[in-house]
Amino acid sequence: MRKFPYGRATSIVLLIGGAALLGVPGSPLAALSTSVAEARAAGSNAVVLTNLWAFAQAAYKYTYTVDQKSGGDGNYNTIQDAIDAITTAGVNERWTVLIYAGEYDEAVELDSGEEYIDLVGVDRDAVIIAPASGDGVTLAGHNALRNLTIKPSSGHGVTVGSDCVLENLLVETSTAGKHGVWVTQESQHVAIDNCIIRSWRCQGLTIGPQCTDLAVRGCEVLGSVAGVRNSNQNDRILLEDCRIVGDNAVSGYVR
Repeated sequence: MRKFPYGRATSIVLLIGGAALLGVPGSPLAALSTSVAEARAAGSNAVVLTNLWAFAQAAYKYTYTVDQKSGGDGNYNTIQDAIDAITTAGVNERWTVLIYAGEYDEAVELDSGEEYIDLVGVDRDAVIIAPASGDGVTLAGHNALRNLTIKPSSGHGVTVGSDCVLENLLVETSTAGKHGVWVTQESQHVAIDNCIIRSWRCQGLTIGPQCTDLAVRGCEVLGSVAGVRNSNQNDRILLEDCRIVGDNAVSGYVR
């Protein structure tokens, strides 16, 4: 089993023009170059990256990589193949699927047997999940999505179960009745941060019945019908520092 070589790192140190840059775990690092001389000057903690995308998730020891290019650097060519290859994920063994740049024509599903698996793109604008049919990404629970663009042709953008995190996403749908992000019925403990969510023919963000403890922060949410639709007056829904646009900016109650 190959693992992403930096999956165990607590940080990545790069030198840029002689200045050290600390890669904070959970943040993407762009394609950067350093010379061997600069790396040696930085000492043994320096990592040399030449024309590579790097991402460190310090808490995650287990990572598969996905590169759609035949003969590329990834463990797998499709996101779903990488997900399906993970059989040991759990509360004590959280996995990351690190996705390299490209447009992926696949409806990605993490079902109830695929919890504790996170999907992370190397760059939001460079990693695009755009299935010709079906929903963009389906999360059963205990999953995270980070640094991705999701643009399905005919389905919902993202459907979300309990204990999920969406961070730094661009989600866009254009089919009647298909939500940008749909937090499904009875889901709890969902965080949505720094995302752009657009549905040109439905709600941007729809919160299903009996959902609780949902926090949406720093997001732009647009819907042709409503920016945010909160079903059945769900409890403990936080909208903070968001821009919400729609015929009804917020439909339902937030309390």
